[in-house]
Amino acid sequence: MTAMERITPTDAASLVDTERGTVSRRLYVDEDLFELEMERIFTRTWVFIGLESEIPEPGDYVTRNMGTDPVIMVRDNDGKIGVFHNSCPHRGVMICQADQGHVKGFVCAYHGWSYHLDGSHAGAFHPEEFYRGGVPFDELGLHKVAQIDTYAGLVFATWNKELGPLIETITESSRWYLDLLLGRTPEGMEVLGPPQRWTAEQNWKIGGINFCGDGPHAPTLHSVIGPQIGESTEQFMAAMLGESPDVTISSGQNMLLNLLPGKETPFIGYPPDLVKLFKETLNADQINLLGRMMTNVCTLFPHLSLVQAPVRFSENEPPVNFLTLRVWQPVSATRTEVWNWFLVEKEASEEYKEAALKAGLRSFSAGGTFDQDDAEGWSATSRGLQGPIGRSLNLSFQTVVGWRDEVWEDFPGPGKTSPNMYTEMTEFEYLTEWKRWMGGEK
Repeated sequence: MTAMERITPTDAASLVDTERGTVSRRLYVDEDLFELEMERIFTRTWVFIGLESEIPEPGDYVTRNMGTDPVIMVRDNDGKIGVFHNSCPHRGVMICQADQGHVKGFVCAYHGWSYHLDGSHAGAFHPEEFYRGGVPFDELGLHKVAQIDTYAGLVFATWNKELGPLIETITESSRWYLDLLLGRTPEGMEVLGPPQRWTAEQNWKIGGINFCGDGPHAPTLHSVIGPQIGESTEQFMAAMLGESPDVTISSGQNMLLNLLPGKETPFIGYPPDLVKLFKETLNADQINLLGRMMTNVCTLFPHLSLVQAPVRFSENEPPVNFLTLRVWQPVSATRTEVWNWFLVEKEASEEYKEAALKAGLRSFSAGGTFDQDDAEGWSATSRGLQGPIGRSLNLSFQTVVGWRDEVWEDFPGPGKTSPNMYTEMTEFEYLTEWKRWMGGEK
């Protein structure tokens, strides 16, 4: 019996009540629902795979996952990026078991079948006579994704050949905001080393929902938030209580902008040489937001998040901005592998790059101050829902009921902007997008 036979798309969609603002707790613990998510979401949406800069030369590859399907991202001899199912067409053996590497081609260790960098079949270990003409080798290349596309150096892929191009998902409105993080200098961002990876005892959606804009948890869960972020506790609290909107962009893309009030643009945490490049690259409204921005948290459905914040670890040192890109990799209904990259402007000085990496590692990483807090809260969610009574109840996002009609009408950026960071609108919009995909509206 398949997951879809045990729980239908209609059943799944009914678990999110958009009118009441409630969500079944089964979304965080149900294994049948998890299997259906892998089918309904991760085989049909645009899924983030990695960064172009991770495979700069022909033959460079990394191994990743699209849901629970392992894939290889590789640059071929023509410089093109390919994404292939990491499984030999012969007997299904995983071909690449290292996280990354450099090869001239791929060889399956089980029977010696080999493949070119473009995924086509290259040869077999045994002589041709062994197969007596019965094996159609030209049809047995590595299984390729239906579509690949990139934005700002990020590589996305989908198994769904009917899905519209990436530009229909990462729209002009999306890019307006994402450029505040990824496209604010002429040369763009570079990755600071390979991703960190760690396992978390939580459902894969919890982190993504939190990074859509869970403002209320910040001052209660994160005891270090005042001393560590920005110029002062007073500035951060002013930003939280001031102009800090939740922004719903499109297609399950949601963001919280934690802005300092007023029109001053102090560009906290940036060196002057980068600020100069920002002003050459972005428009006036984007500059105003970036200059006043204390923190920016963002999630692109289904499982890619970004976080930026200025961090300091001593009152005697200025804050430094870090930017982390994070994937919430599904493992099971209550288990997630977190993949965490740090990015920085290519034009930045080596000194700033080192400081930005240090700031990120000490705050948003496996051993970082913020992730330690979040990990405890999120794993405690799994423990709280593990029994039959816990699974039978609902989660409350009912703050949205009181705020859904309030919009910041003259906000300078596109999208639907809620007036502050306490509305839960962006978090619930993520779940509404989940409902659309699970129920067959997309």
